[in-house]
Amino acid sequence: MSEPRKIGLRAAIAAGLLVYLAAGLAQLGPGDGERDHIFPFISWNMFAYAPLRGPYYVLVTRNAGKSYDPPREIGEAVASDEQRRIDIVAMANTLAGSVADGDKPRVEAARREIEGRVLTAPWSYDVYEGKNRLATWSSR
Repeated sequence: MSEPRKIGLRAAIAAGLLVYLAAGLAQLGPGDGERDHIFPFISWNMFAYAPLRGPYYVLVTRNAGKSYDPPREIGEAVASDEQRRIDIVAMANTLAGSVADGDKPRVEAARREIEGRVLTAPWSYDVYEGKNRLATWSSR
């Protein structure tokens, strides 16, 4: 590469960096409270916004004749191994989300799955979104 081309390339890189610096400094306002990054090192927040729904809980008050006071989260109440607990919590989240959305076919399918594969009669459980009880079911 010839010497004039090297000088031109260096000048272009320096000009680009100066434009980047000027643009970054122009975005910073006095006291804007943004402390999640320090220019020019940018931090992206993948989950910058809180979800509008949830968290969902399925709390078991009775399973296989054993009562729980206080009620236990379904994964803790019926599973001893970690992988099974994760699977059960995923089923419970599907049920709770379906109840919150009012999707009756999905609610019935999720209930059949939980009641058939997870719980042992006599059982009773409540579905919550945050602190609000959405539904209660029990075997008779």
